[in-house]
Amino acid sequence: MKKIISVVFTGLLAACASTVTPPPRPAPADQVRVRPIVKVHPYYPQQMRDARVEGWVLMNLKVNNIGRVTEVEVVDASPDSGFQQAARTAARKWIYKPAQDRRSFYVMALVDFSLPQH
Repeated sequence: MKKIISVVFTGLLAACASTVTPPPRPAPADQVRVRPIVKVHPYYPQQMRDARVEGWVLMNLKVNNIGRVTEVEVVDASPDSGFQQAARTAARKWIYKPAQDRRSFYVMALVDFSLPQH
């Protein structure tokens, strides 16, 4: 009987452990060198807010000759899914100071998704 209870208990522990969301990896803030002059904050996806999940998205942005973001590529994210679309949508609205030679350029951008602490 003890063996059966032990097996059931172990199974329950494993099931509980698989539903807990691990904390995000540390954000690679050291990769961001240029900041936008206009930055629209992303929406916090409701599913992630309800689950109290925090995270970040690191993106490579192409900025055109007038400072507008024209391409967004997600380079890394933690967790792997859940925040990427919100980060992309916000980044497309950002404005950077145009390069002095008026050429397009690339920048790394980090979006942090943090919930208020209670």
